[in-house]
Amino acid sequence: MYGHHRNSGISWMREYDHALHKYENTKPIRGRVKEPMRPLGQRKSVDAYSIVKREDGAIQCVLYQTPVVTWYPDGLIEVRKDGYATTSTACFIEEVTGFSSRIFNHSICITVGGLETRIGDGAIQIREGKILNPLQDPTHTLLRGATAKVTKRYAEFIKYGSALCRLKPEGFSIQEAEELFTKDDKGGMPDLLTALHRPDYNQFSSELGKFLVYISDTSEAKYITYNKAMLCMAWSYGASSWGTNYGIKGSKLDEHTFKNAMKYLIVGIHRNEVFKEVLRDVGDVKRDPYLKYFRQGWKKYHLKT
Repeated sequence: MYGHHRNSGISWMREYDHALHKYENTKPIRGRVKEPMRPLGQRKSVDAYSIVKREDGAIQCVLYQTPVVTWYPDGLIEVRKDGYATTSTACFIEEVTGFSSRIFNHSICITVGGLETRIGDGAIQIREGKILNPLQDPTHTLLRGATAKVTKRYAEFIKYGSALCRLKPEGFSIQEAEELFTKDDKGGMPDLLTALHRPDYNQFSSELGKFLVYISDTSEAKYITYNKAMLCMAWSYGASSWGTNYGIKGSKLDEHTFKNAMKYLIVGIHRNEVFKEVLRDVGDVKRDPYLKYFRQGWKKYHLKT
């Protein structure tokens, strides 16, 4: 949004009286489907930025439908985010309050009085230029030897997969997939997993559960199941090979890519055994190098298991 609205018309407010003055001296735009809205910035952008007075007297600065900043008569300021950490929200906070705000490590961080904190699921409270409830950021450290320990559980599959990659430099054909996987009513193959590399996809967590069943097989027919798992790896991590009519005829997967992908998946599946969570000091906002295993599809997967 802010890429197209550099001049939002929003002026920052120091305290509740300024917010109240802004509300009382802003003419509402009538003729709306709902109640008249008072623009916070330019009148043409009232659907993006508006200002509202609650029944308790609190003044809310609203970004779309989210009351991001709330000013209370007793001097308390509350700052919150929408469900997502967006650049629009960070810019809005800084324009309204004057406090420095930025996107860092997939979170919105705000600095008040020299202290920086991440804005979590709840509101950050500020009074007299001080943050009342700064968050202690968690970070994760890798436990020594833990990765090798959990990887050993899948040593047989990894050995099989590495050999198969070397034996099939031409890749895995679509005909192989059609022989191993059953088609549904629409002609697709729902058990051919294609999103193992995309934790931002909705189907990632469910596909991960199926893949774990494949690579954990210990039955006499395990090599058939292993072959299914390799086809899923090829379609998720491999490079598509195209036919003359622009149709995909297969997917190539080299050994190096296969081993790196397996390490990523195994660490994510067994993250509770591999990582240790450590709380940072208040105000110590730094990048968590392993955050990718604790958000999006990985978070959803571990909530289900």
